This record gives sequence, C-alpha cells and structure tokens, in this order.
Amino acid sequence: MSTLSPSLTASASQRLVIPARVASGVVICLDYIFTAQDWVSFLGDLGVVADSLGAYQFILHSTILAPYRVPNPPPIDHHLHLREACALSTTTHRRSPQFVLAVVPNDDARRVVQHFGLVQGIATQCISGHQFFGTRGADRLATLADAIYRLNVKLGGRNALQHHLPKSLGRTLILGGAITYAYRKPEPVWHCAIVAAVDCERHRWFTATSLQLTGDHRINDIGALLDRVIDLIGQSVSRVLYVRAAVPPYRIENTVEYVSNAAQASLSRRNAGEPCIAVVVPWGPDEDANSAEDYETVDVASRSYAIPFNEFGHGWDLEALSKYLATLTFNLALDNKPIPIPAPLKC
Repeated sequence: MSTLSPSLTASASQRLVIPARVASGVVICLDYIFTAQDWVSFLGDLGVVADSLGAYQFILHSTILAPYRVPNPPPIDHHLHLREACALSTTTHRRSPQFVLAVVPNDDARRVVQHFGLVQGIATQCISGHQFFGTRGADRLATLADAIYRLNVKLGGRNALQHHLPKSLGRTLILGGAITYAYRKPEPVWHCAIVAAVDCERHRWFTATSLQLTGDHRINDIGALLDRVIDLIGQSVSRVLYVRAAVPPYRIENTVEYVSNAAQASLSRRNAGEPCIAVVVPWGPDEDANSAEDYETVDVASRSYAIPFNEFGHGWDLEALSKYLATLTFNLALDNKPIPIPAPLKC
C-alpha cells in the first residue's frame, strides 16, 4: 500500500515523460536496515510515482529483490548480490537487464553499483536509503521521481521540457569530465567518465566511460573517450566547453594541457579548422587564482571557476564564458530545475 496521498500523485502526473523502451531490469535493496515492511512501502511508493510519470513498465518488467539481512556487508557481498540479481533477471525475462535501480546504505555501496554497471554495460541509478527514510510526503515523492527521471534519460528516454532552452551560442560541444574511485581487488581502480552534448540539443547527452589503474587527476584515455562520444553525436562543432570536476591547483595546468591537446587532435580530424577550446574547473574559496598568472576566475551561481588560459578567441572571452556557464545551471532531466553547478557535472 502506497504511503503517498492522492494530491501528491496528482502533482507528479503533470510531469510527462517519453519513456525509454524497457524489457528487463532489476530493482534491488542493498541497505540492510530496510525491514520487509519498509521494502513493501518503498515499492508501493515507487510504483505509484512510476505510474504517474508514465514509466510503470520500469517496474513491470523488473526483477525485484528484497533486502538481504547482512549487517555492514563488505563491498564484495554487494557485488555478488548484484550479479545474482542480474542472473535471475536474465532467466526471468530471457534477456540481460538494461538497468539496476538500487537502494544503497552509503557511498561505498553506491560506488560498487556504479562499477558493476560500468563493467556489465548496464545503466544504474541509486537511491540513498537514509534519504528515503529521512523524507516524508512530497519530499519522498520528489526523491523517487528524481531517480526515475534520471534513469529514463540514461536509458534513452526523453523527459518533458516545460521551458525554452537558452539560445545556443554557435555549434558548441559541451563536455563534462570526472574521475572517481571504483572498488576493485586486488588493485585499486579509478572510474573515468565524460558526458557530451551539442548546445542546440542539450536534451541528448552521450556518455563514455573507462577504467584506469592510476589515480592521476587526468583522464589518461580522454582521446579515445572523445572519439567515442563525437562519433555518437555525428555533428561538426566549432567550439568546445569542457567543464572538469575539481582538480588540485598544482595539477590544473597539466590536466588542461592534456585534455586540450586530445580535443584538438580528435576534432581537427573531423572539422575543416581547429576548434576553439575552453576548459573550466571548480575553484575552492581557499585557493588563490592570482598565484598563477595564466588563471582567471568567473563566478556562476555563487561558485567560482578557474580558467587556466586567458585567450579563447571566437567569442570565448571571460564575460561570454561566464554567461554561457550560467545557461548550464539547470537540469534538463528535471524540467530545467535550477542546480548549483553546471549540468555537465550532474549528468
């Protein structure tokens, strides 16, 4: 029985989606504090929200696994549980699952799920068990709706857009990039990912991921990842804006030079001329941009970003760059909901 009131579900039903085609999936709980009754309540709420968003097939075609009662399980137990769940889903639906929607107890479990999805080629979406328990009514509805909207985009669906997009600024390729630690034995491994979209089609984000054995702050095979997403996009571009997750000040110049060279090489093979590339990196309040003569900073949505080079060309001056970054501080997966950091770092 759902704990959501009719008024809450009615408000969610106004947010229409074009759902992804789903034939097999997994909904699983890795949070051991969930009781059987908690899980029934969660599934009831999830079903109501999915139905109101037009995505009930996500639940209908999923293999659902109850919480396993192992206090503080190690990451390897999560991995085995995920593998068993996917095997069961494959047997039930006669095809490999397209996604895993997991309730997780902490960031360690979240990283296991993300790494599992990367290795298996499965879209993943996590919901914090603590966040679910800590919310009521409309907030709980929003938590579940957020997960379904994000999962729908990852599976190739398209969410409703209620507002006009900001006017595009030329044929600009928007890139986001980050490196996070991914659990693996016997040696540690880092998960690298980039997302990309052409400015005039911001509702279509493409993703490429890889693993690397070094914890260097740069993505070592950025060139191959860029080639992959540019081939998927299939359009020529004249400008590139690369929004990079935070990098220590002493590594910024090396990281930016590496990605700039890779982008120039990848795009020059496809375009008549060399594209203009700008790279921006979040800049903490305790870091002094004036300590490096080649840095400038811009403020967007109360956050500072470092720009390692002063000369952009083709309109990439600081004022234009600041305004352009501001147009990215919304989430297309949530009807242009404002977000504190640019969209490429939230995809």
